[in-house]
Amino acid sequence: MKHVIICRTNGTVEDMGLTEGHDLRWYAEQIGAKFVELVHPRGLKSPYILLCDEEGRLKEKPVINFLGSWLYETHKHGEPIVGDVVIMKEKNADLVGMEAGEADMMAEWLLEKFGEAYCSVMAKVKDRLVMP
Repeated sequence: MKHVIICRTNGTVEDMGLTEGHDLRWYAEQIGAKFVELVHPRGLKSPYILLCDEEGRLKEKPVINFLGSWLYETHKHGEPIVGDVVIMKEKNADLVGMEAGEADMMAEWLLEKFGEAYCSVMAKVKDRLVMP
């Protein structure tokens, strides 16, 4: 079974097992989005990608995702990621999950980095978005 990581705006990190045949609509539902945008964050090496809520910043009260924003390097350019995000891999233009151990290590690393992510992103975007 393959896995993806979901980073929630409340700072939690979920390792979700995947079954075959999920499309972008399914991923969008998992993060409360209507449409997802594929982002190649500089804070993760290829082949890892983020699936973000494409309309997240248009919502009435967008909520910043500190881990997603940190991976996107918001602390350098000031443009945050809002809403929950999915972390997975891209292989030959296809979206694929991670192996179980790989997902476990990714989730553990993200949880360790939350404090750094929060502080560095907050310093750049404070007072711009609703806090979780």
